[in-house]
Amino acid sequence: GTRPRAADALARLRARPGTAVLLISDRPEAEAAALAQSLGLAAWRGGLALEDKARFLRDCRALGRRVAFVGDPASIAGASGSGDVVISTGGDPDADADAVLLRPDVELLTELLEIAHAHSGRIRGAQAFVALPNALCVAGAFFLGVSSLAVVVVSNLSTMQLYRRTASSLQSPLKGVRALAGSRSATAQGTAPG
Repeated sequence: GTRPRAADALARLRARPGTAVLLISDRPEAEAAALAQSLGLAAWRGGLALEDKARFLRDCRALGRRVAFVGDPASIAGASGSGDVVISTGGDPDADADAVLLRPDVELLTELLEIAHAHSGRIRGAQAFVALPNALCVAGAFFLGVSSLAVVVVSNLSTMQLYRRTASSLQSPLKGVRALAGSRSATAQGTAPG
């Protein structure tokens, strides 16, 4: 059923280094505790109104924690701006959220984190791709007498090459998702009993 799949997905999230998963709910404390236990969560807070949830998230941020809030659109309304990332599980593209899961499936969160991590890696690679030629040009200008025109040309060429690489990856926005899905199915096939 849904709950065991959600518990598995939350366990994968908790296994990520530096990640804590807790349940905050408007349900009474006893119901929130039972739900948290069924999901394998060791931490929860129940009986919280929208403003209490928002305050809790702000308090976590004040402690230096990076906070992602995941919830339905009704909960999102009070949490917007309280977390570093707000993710709606309601499938409503008009929700006041940074990301919207088109189906209310917590398993998608692990995939979303993997895609975000890969994107961060691409951004770091892009920064290095542009910074290295520019740093070499600046050093060349100071120590080897390279003209400022040559520096401008190399700088613009590296930036144009980065733009070309980025634009080609945007032509297929699902490329990363398909690659991720392909690697998952290959892994699943490799571990399937045979």
